[in-house]
Amino acid sequence: MALVVAWVALAFTLPRAVPRTLTVDITCRSGNSVVGVWIEATAGGSGWASAGVQGTAKAARYTFSHGFGGDYQVRAGCGGTADNWAVRTASDTRGDLYRRLDCDDTRYLPPDPAVCTDVPAG
Repeated sequence: MALVVAWVALAFTLPRAVPRTLTVDITCRSGNSVVGVWIEATAGGSGWASAGVQGTAKAARYTFSHGFGGDYQVRAGCGGTADNWAVRTASDTRGDLYRRLDCDDTRYLPPDPAVCTDVPAG
């Protein structure tokens, strides 16, 4: 009986699948290109974002299909290559489906990542 109760309790505490697509527009303040984006999700399911359709704006668009709800942090590379980022950046942790980030890669002080700030849409 205790085993059944433990399984039921575990089932209620596991993250629930909530399919959603995250869209992030990122600008590197220095003018460097965004060379890669990692989504670090607090509920699990972290991974590499895909380059989205580029518009006429300076921002690079990335999308990520996420199987769980919850907050996430965006980690982006400004400059360098997809395999070797010149500057590592990181945002705050939030749960918005759309984010526009201004990454201040001009103030990079290793080993800490440079800061990406959410810019209000509009």
